[in-house]
Amino acid sequence: MNDILYVIPCKINTLDHLCHLKKCVNSILKFIENDDKILIVDSDSSIKDYFNMFSDKIIVADIKNKNYEAGALLYAYKNFDYKRFLLIHDSCELKENIKELNNNIYVYDYVYNWSGCENIHIESSLKYINQTKWSKIPNKFITIIGFIVFIKKTILNIVYNNGIENLLPENKIDSCAFERILGIILTKEGYKNEIINNNKLPIFKNFLNRT
Repeated sequence: MNDILYVIPCKINTLDHLCHLKKCVNSILKFIENDDKILIVDSDSSIKDYFNMFSDKIIVADIKNKNYEAGALLYAYKNFDYKRFLLIHDSCELKENIKELNNNIYVYDYVYNWSGCENIHIESSLKYINQTKWSKIPNKFITIIGFIVFIKKTILNIVYNNGIENLLPENKIDSCAFERILGIILTKEGYKNEIINNNKLPIFKNFLNRT
């Protein structure tokens, strides 16, 4: 089994978006080793010329992903056999090598207190998580800000073998809810302290204000 798959969900509709994607890819290529790969999961971009711009270290999945980061990560998990997955936005840049980060999960940022989250996102989270074994939301739980994670496949096995793979977001509110859903799962599975102690991933994020 290969080590790291770098997963980049992307939607390229302007040359500015394309510029950021190139920066993201190039930042990862500085650190990529052995048989590790970059997987770009396209979300029905209007600019698709970039498909042929990259090296053999990069795979482009033109799957018209409609399910945001959650859909990209699930596609990567189902189709590629890697020990670890970095889910990173196309507006981000990797600043350091993550090869030696050996714990179960690392995040870009988090909040540990659901009361700071908008009620609309909690309600949307309930719609999904009530259909799983994690239906009771704890008083406090980790929220994975931005849904940027470096996570072992062993943890994804727990997540995706308990119903979440069939409950994918279809709009921005649901996507934000998934930041809470993943956090609820990781909190209830005992990874809260690990996330708090391992925060943060060495990533710089640009904010492009897309929907």
